Amino acid sequence: SFPCVVETDAIPVGTLLNQKTLQQVEYKLGAPLDDGATVTAQYRVNITDAWTACNTFITDSSKLSGYVPVNFQKLQWLQLRFTLTPITSTADTNTFIRFREIRVR
Repeated sequence: SFPCVVETDAIPVGTLLNQKTLQQVEYKLGAPLDDGATVTAQYRVNITDAWTACNTFITDSSKLSGYVPVNFQKLQWLQLRFTLTPITSTADTNTFIRFREIRVR
């Protein structure tokens, strides 16, 4: 089975002279994930850097919202990638991430 991947555009979060430090990523889902599925998050600060893992983002399939603490220091740009790892024992191959909203603070 192939994972579902969602990537954001490169988002300007600060300026060259006024860079931002961000402390959490919030999420809201439109529907719960399948039991056993997890979502991991990665980030990069420009489009040529390699992806860096944040941590496991969503592991509780019953939650529709929450946040993950992060430590993004002195950013001008931010790009996020979320990867859904479905459970392999399910016959449903239409597993996808039901994001309604993602906020970075």
